[in-house]
Amino acid sequence: MSNLTFELLKTILEPYADELVVVKDTEDEYYLNYPENSKNGKPYFFASAKIRKNNVAFYFMPVYEYPELLEACSEELLKKLTGKSCFHFTKPDTELLAQLTQLVEEGFLHIDEHGHAV
Repeated sequence: MSNLTFELLKTILEPYADELVVVKDTEDEYYLNYPENSKNGKPYFFASAKIRKNNVAFYFMPVYEYPELLEACSEELLKKLTGKSCFHFTKPDTELLAQLTQLVEEGFLHIDEHGHAV
């Protein structure tokens, strides 16, 4: 079940691969960075999906920097959030994945023409 969940979460991120940097694309992890490094010269993380022992984790850094993005999320999706920027899924949920797709789209809009978070 986690492989299907992972594949669905990966599908949410794949449309952004052309404008972001694919750091990892394996059978258990898909990882994207912003195209340019942060001010301190380190790679700037955007999002990833990763199969864990008991779930699939979906890390989404824009909600860490812009917590107001979470205001449009349902209570059910927010229950999947642990910490400030990581959602955990144990099974596919079409409605929650649709909400997450919208959240990623909104978060992506916070990237300027130079690939920086704005």
